Amino acid sequence: MEKFLIIDVPCPEDTSERFENLGLTILDAKEMTEDLLVWPGWETLKPWSTLVVFPGNGTKTVKKYIEKEKPFWFSKWPWKAAPNAKRVWILGENPQAFVGRINPGVLIGIKTVVVIDDVISSGVTIRELRKENKNFIPMAKWQAITWVMQEAAITKGFSVIFSIKTVGSKKRKVPVNSLSTLVECREIAESYARRNFGDQAEALLRLIESLC
Repeated sequence: MEKFLIIDVPCPEDTSERFENLGLTILDAKEMTEDLLVWPGWETLKPWSTLVVFPGNGTKTVKKYIEKEKPFWFSKWPWKAAPNAKRVWILGENPQAFVGRINPGVLIGIKTVVVIDDVISSGVTIRELRKENKNFIPMAKWQAITWVMQEAAITKGFSVIFSIKTVGSKKRKVPVNSLSTLVECREIAESYARRNFGDQAEALLRLIESLC
């Protein structure tokens, strides 16, 4: 089964090759951000009637890369929001998402909400975000763009979904993680390594530790 790792932190030049030697397929955050910014759909949107949304902690990384690659891009979109969003997954249970309001009141004049994400896995977070906020943005159509999406994700309610990289299949998800998460959280790194790498788990953890 193919396993994907998003390289989203500064690393030595040989880092990608070392992870590839452990069986990982590398996705480069910088390259995916460049592709995201030239998505043809942006040209169909009118800035003053479009709301660009970065939900939760995961999208902070996407936002950071956008600011680095094309800092003036944000000035084109006057309406932006970063509501709280957290995905909780317990082994053996369906994922749950806890999301916040985009705006305390009703937004009039917004015709399109574009949700930007790093990974859309099950689709539960973006669906809950729309459910929580759609009545307060009554005229809007919802779209989502992301670095990576599992093909099995359910995105009901979204008129447009665009992913730089689609992984897995309709019936099976594949492991996707970001290097920043593995570096920042030893517990997640250990769980990920033991679950997906068998005899190579220790080698993967040593490589991650060498980057801390």
